[in-house]
Amino acid sequence: MSPLIGDGVSSTGDAAHYSGAVVSAKLDGMRQPDEGNLFTDLMEFGPAPTMAREIVVIVISLAVLAVVIAVVGSQLLVWIVAAATVLFLATRFVIGLRGWSTS
Repeated sequence: MSPLIGDGVSSTGDAAHYSGAVVSAKLDGMRQPDEGNLFTDLMEFGPAPTMAREIVVIVISLAVLAVVIAVVGSQLLVWIVAAATVLFLATRFVIGLRGWSTS
């Protein structure tokens, strides 16, 4: 097996397997499913590389938001932050739909 170059492309003839879909996905800002982990999926602004991972991110984010609301209480600022968070997660999902449908 050949050693890998930093971006996952091997330094021998295996580089021919680096498909055009991977190149276009990298240009669109979407990562490959084997790149990153749950922590990076949660912390990035862009969507996770697969729909399943994005759904896990949404569920965890909503659970954390529910805990924050339970601890802080029902105040106007909390509900504004909650609405902004839900809007952000929905936007991430919609952007991801475009990338997931092409792969």
